[in-house]
Amino acid sequence: MPYFGRMNIARRLAIYAVLVVILSSCFDPPEYSVIPQIEFNDIAFVDVGDFSAQDSLILWIDFKDGDGDLGLSPNDPRHISEPYHDSDYFLEDGSGGLIPIPKEVRYTDIPPMLKLTGQQGKLASIRTRKKPLYSYLPGWRGENCPASFVRNGVPDTIHYSYQKIYISEEDGHIIDNTYQIIDTLTAQDFPDIYIVEDTVLVKPNPLHNNIRVDWLVQGNDGNFHLFDWSEVSCTPIFNARFPVLEDETRAIEGTLQYTMKTFGLVPLFSIKTLKLRITIWDRALHKSNVVETPPFTLNDIRRGG
Repeated sequence: MPYFGRMNIARRLAIYAVLVVILSSCFDPPEYSVIPQIEFNDIAFVDVGDFSAQDSLILWIDFKDGDGDLGLSPNDPRHISEPYHDSDYFLEDGSGGLIPIPKEVRYTDIPPMLKLTGQQGKLASIRTRKKPLYSYLPGWRGENCPASFVRNGVPDTIHYSYQKIYISEEDGHIIDNTYQIIDTLTAQDFPDIYIVEDTVLVKPNPLHNNIRVDWLVQGNDGNFHLFDWSEVSCTPIFNARFPVLEDETRAIEGTLQYTMKTFGLVPLFSIKTLKLRITIWDRALHKSNVVETPPFTLNDIRRGG
């Protein structure tokens, strides 16, 4: 369960998602579009009334999908490789640009590796920013914290992370003696694999998850504005994964229950009027329609714990 600091209203905000799926039984499968369709069903705030226990915001979404390819499994190598990998890494292109590099599961007994297809350049790290052509990169804001960084007029989620990176010997040109190789894996008839431990530049891959929930807060102008969670958290809290729903290729429908547990919603939002905006996507990367909840306050949807 992640704990997030940097919050003025409450000392700590802790939220995690619990996803429950209820599939409807169908003897005669209906014909649905292969693009997922969703509808808002219900929303509830369960206030337990105890500061030592977490409250819950629960969202129910009905869904339909024509070929049943909804859900991602953390145990399926295909679902943690490109395009569903968790983060992109970067190579310096030598002229001030960055080349994104995804990850893939190449061997089942080691973590995903960087996936290069002939790209050239050095692996971008915290040291890259010291090079004149890369002085535009953000500074260190904290482990896994996207910096307040605008690139080409667009806010970016690029940040630094200290971690182990697995690199094939065939791609060894992307590192040099400034990178710390802590181990080398060898196997007969296969290229060596370097395990590098360093603070590198990364960017979360939005396709790693398959549900997105945006929070909208009503302002003094009466309009709803996207709430910036980077003000209270270093990670995109409300993006998550729900599991594979169907092993066969067939039409499915059901209800997705998405539970967000927290200590911090009441002091953060108090009597503010909110809406949630929800999207899901399937393994073919078809995005569903976008739905919004009706406007609500936490008190409006409060239920007993």
